[in-house]
Amino acid sequence: MYSNFELKNCNWLNKPNKVLFQGTSESECTIFPESKSDFWKRTYYDPELIHDNGHFLYTTIPNNENVTIESKVIINPKNQFDHGGLMIRLDSENWIKFGLEIVDLKPKIGAVVTKNGYSDWSTQNWNNCEYNIRLHKIANSCVCEVENEKDNWEFIRISHLDISSYKEYQIGIFACCPTESGAEVKFINVNLKECKGIDHKA
Repeated sequence: MYSNFELKNCNWLNKPNKVLFQGTSESECTIFPESKSDFWKRTYYDPELIHDNGHFLYTTIPNNENVTIESKVIINPKNQFDHGGLMIRLDSENWIKFGLEIVDLKPKIGAVVTKNGYSDWSTQNWNNCEYNIRLHKIANSCVCEVENEKDNWEFIRISHLDISSYKEYQIGIFACCPTESGAEVKFINVNLKECKGIDHKA
């Protein structure tokens, strides 16, 4: 169903000044995020922090279709909080982003889930700035996974988004530089396919 998915045919939310497409059928994309770019809503920071100007390259999917997006991601960070990865978005108040972020000079795998205008953030340590990740949309659930070893996937986050209340949702890749520009986020073999479900029973 999604065999014709190509990054070059996707849409931008906040297109950066510099982006590079490469690879067969332009399946590789390097985003050069601009300074002060981020996705975050209200939680924790004082004064209140609201940003919706990160760079998001996406396709739109009907709400009843379940998909998996997967990519190898390589980040060349320069500053605190440089990050990039995969994203599902309903609107500016409801979305999830999942990827790698530089926190206190260390790479961390993490997810930010934003519901009704408030973000929450979870992280865990990672050993470098290169990783394979995938994000599943299954009905109203989103499942984030990272590859620890070849073909050994570990789930990082399972979260609810009220996707069925929307006619469609956006899914794709994102990159942000919340402080200063200079980072590069490269996506290799971005793949979108039908999701037939995964098993994470308790």
